[in-house]
Amino acid sequence: MRRVIGMLLAVLVSVASAAQAGEGGVSPLPLQTPDTIGDQVIFYYDARADFTTFITLRNTGDDELTVSVLYYGPTFSTPFSKAVTLPGGALTIIDVGGLRGTGLPAQPGVAIATAVNLAGQPIATGALTGNFTVANLLTGSAFGAPGAARSAFGDG
Repeated sequence: MRRVIGMLLAVLVSVASAAQAGEGGVSPLPLQTPDTIGDQVIFYYDARADFTTFITLRNTGDDELTVSVLYYGPTFSTPFSKAVTLPGGALTIIDVGGLRGTGLPAQPGVAIATAVNLAGQPIATGALTGNFTVANLLTGSAFGAPGAARSAFGDG
């Protein structure tokens, strides 16, 4: 939790610095809100003993979609991987804390969900969206947000 608060403070300091730079005649670039639908969605998770995270993935397209979810820990070493298949228009909820029983380390980290083809290569669909909720089981509290989506660029 301290890391999350630290990251939020760093963002606030950066925004305040950019605003002050704008007062000196330099116009800062506006911060843009990340998309909520795309080809890849990024989530925060916490799988420590007293926490759990629920990640919701939704396929907004009509065709079946295979999604590879990689769970990176604090060191971004080799990720834990899980594949999910979503029929057109379907949504699924992943209990990240439940993945500890199948090998996910009890740690916080970043989960990256990517639409892939049968060979496991990323594909452009523009149909993947989702959100996350992190629950503190000791206090009975939780927080969450939409995942930050990224879209592939085409040649056209």
